[in-house]
Amino acid sequence: MPVTSLDAAISCLERARKVLSTSSNEDLARMALVMGLSALDTYLHWAILKKVYEKKDSLPTKFKKLKVEFGELATLANQTIAAQQDEKPKDNQKKKLSRPWVKVKLTLQKQLRYQTFQSPRQIDTAMNLIGISSIWSTIATKRGEKAEVIITKLNKLYDRRNQIAHEGDLHRLARPRNISLNEISPKYTSDALDWLEKLIQDIDVVVSTSHIK
Repeated sequence: MPVTSLDAAISCLERARKVLSTSSNEDLARMALVMGLSALDTYLHWAILKKVYEKKDSLPTKFKKLKVEFGELATLANQTIAAQQDEKPKDNQKKKLSRPWVKVKLTLQKQLRYQTFQSPRQIDTAMNLIGISSIWSTIATKRGEKAEVIITKLNKLYDRRNQIAHEGDLHRLARPRNISLNEISPKYTSDALDWLEKLIQDIDVVVSTSHIK
C-alpha cells in the first residue's frame, strides 16, 4: 500500500518522540518540538500534491492562480516538444518526457519546499489551495469545542517553535546581563506532540472526505 500523507506526518512525530525519549535534556525537548511542528508541513505538502494530481482536470480556483516561474514553463514546453519529435527514444525517455504532468508535479514539489504550513493562517492557505474552506470550524464542530481554542493552541506552539528555530530559545529582555533560556520540559513537548497528532488526524479526515471546488 502506498505511503499516505498521514503516514508521512506520523513518521515525523514518531521520530520526534524517539528524540524526546533518549534524554530529559531540555534542548532535546526543543528539537523534538520543532520536528513535531514539521509534521504539519509534511502532511500538507503531501496532501496538496496528492489532491492536485488526482484532480488535475478540475483544479481549485486558488490553485489555478499559483505563481510558477517562467523558466519552469519553458522547460516543460521544450521537453514535451522534444518527446514528440523523438522518433527513436532511448529507454523510457519519451514516455517520461511526454507526460507533462510529471514535470508539473516536480515543479510544484520544488515550490512547496519554500512554503511553510504550520500556523493557523498558513494552514488556511494550504487548505484553500486544494479547495477546502473553514477548516477550523469544521474540526471544532467535530470536536465539540470552539475554533478559537484550537487556533490559539496552535499559535502558541508555532510561536514556541519560532523562538527555538529562529532565536535559539533565548529569553528576551530589554537589557539582558546574562544568557537565559525560555523554560521547556519533556512533558510539555510530549503533550504537544500528542495534540499535534490528533490535529493532523482531524485535518486528514476533512481532506480525505472533501470534494474539490
